Amino acid sequence: MRKLLTLNPRFVRSLALLSFALLPALFVPSAKAQVIVQDQGLQEFCGNWGAAGDYTCMGLSGYLVKDDTEQDPNHDIYSFVARAWDTRNDNQYIGDLWLETYTYFNALLDKYEPQAATRWQQTPITFSYSGISVGVTLPAARTDIDLNPNYYSSIKVNYHDYVICCGVFPIPNPGWSEYAVAFDVPQGGSVAINIYLHVRFLGQYGHNAVWSNWTPTFGISLQYPPPPPPSRCPPVC
Repeated sequence: MRKLLTLNPRFVRSLALLSFALLPALFVPSAKAQVIVQDQGLQEFCGNWGAAGDYTCMGLSGYLVKDDTEQDPNHDIYSFVARAWDTRNDNQYIGDLWLETYTYFNALLDKYEPQAATRWQQTPITFSYSGISVGVTLPAARTDIDLNPNYYSSIKVNYHDYVICCGVFPIPNPGWSEYAVAFDVPQGGSVAINIYLHVRFLGQYGHNAVWSNWTPTFGISLQYPPPPPPSRCPPVC
């Protein structure tokens, strides 16, 4: 006759307790604290903007993050990160820049970085507010802030970064620096953000450094919910 397999009673009890411990993890859905709801990839802008009319480029990108934890039942909480780029490895360095941000539709300002300060090197930080936490690389520059939380029904947070001295530039060549703003809107409200950038280049010609004029101003937009796709037909098909 075959012997029946018998299990140690202690082992059976341990297995049952482990099963009950794992059941909540199997049936309770996980919640993400944050989600990127829009990502505007790098937009590069080029022209003869160098100090001696040299052809050079800059760039702008950004993304919008939503707090999905719903910690405030009356408001939706967002953060956006804007990235200013020097996209070319050349002798034209971004030595002076204005990055302007405008957030519309009843938005209330919660937090922003960088603050007004002097930084002698790029500084990586964690930008956190509510359930949102993102990495941000602050510029190596003297940063001044033009701030107005109620600018014609929008939040205005504008950053002016300029070179300190001694080859320390706001943005590496090539490379980028980042700017972050946290805000909230009424629950279920729309979000619209415009971000603008214009710069001056500092050209290195041997032992001489020469400033360019200001470039034209370029911009990108972030919007959530995203706009509907265009109609396939004109008003009358």
